[in-house]
Amino acid sequence: MEKLLRSKEYWSVVEQGYEKPKTLESLTGVECRTLEGQKLKDLRAKNYLFQSIDKNILKMITNKATSKALWDLMKHKYQGNARVQQAQLQRLRREFELLEMQNGECVNDYISRVMILANDMRGAGKTMDDGHIVEKILCTLSDKYNYIICSIKESKDINEMTVYELHSSLLIHEHKIKRKEVIEQALKVTRDSSALHADEQFGNRSRGRGEHTELDEGEEMLLMSYVEMQGATRDEIWFLDFGCSNHMSGDRKWFTELDHSIRHSVKLGNDSKLNVMGKCSI
Repeated sequence: MEKLLRSKEYWSVVEQGYEKPKTLESLTGVECRTLEGQKLKDLRAKNYLFQSIDKNILKMITNKATSKALWDLMKHKYQGNARVQQAQLQRLRREFELLEMQNGECVNDYISRVMILANDMRGAGKTMDDGHIVEKILCTLSDKYNYIICSIKESKDINEMTVYELHSSLLIHEHKIKRKEVIEQALKVTRDSSALHADEQFGNRSRGRGEHTELDEGEEMLLMSYVEMQGATRDEIWFLDFGCSNHMSGDRKWFTELDHSIRHSVKLGNDSKLNVMGKCSI
């Protein structure tokens, strides 16, 4: 409000007021015009002050004649006396010291919280330069800003750095971090989608096999047996005994004489056995 009144050139009337003469008869024409100008400024200043006051408080101060009296009452109402101001300043200082950046909080939101407290402390009478605020912000940022904090401290003088410059540097770094997180999230989603697609394909193949099995189980079952033949299936095959002069054959026509009374078994080299049905000469 003070800055607004200064910009409108009404602050001198609000801060110092103006003296009303007891009589207007002794005033010259120039003095009368000056007095009218002071009254007009005072009325315009009161209008701005009334616009900034809460309605409940406005009812208590409508009887104030000048903008200076209204301003003094507002200061006492909102700031209190010196003891109240000191207690308020101590509270703000404690909040400022405990202020830290929260997890997931963006740079804009945190710097806004810091500046609100800093301006409240300035309004309570505390001198706060940009160097103090910059140092507070750098010391209370989250861990993901450690790289940019070290870079700023090594390349720039913190005492000469403004809050605006720090804000710009942190926004650039925050943009890089968010872009990296978006890329990593996109890669993670791609990997998850690929794994899910592979699982679905495997599940479809498994379900396809199961359905095929159920269909096969409903068909007529065929049984097949296998019997290994111990004897030779070809008549011209001969079994030769190289250890002696005896020979064996399954074809009777090769023998001139055959004695059917002789019955015994012969073990072959592959551990299989054959029944001898007779003995004769070739």
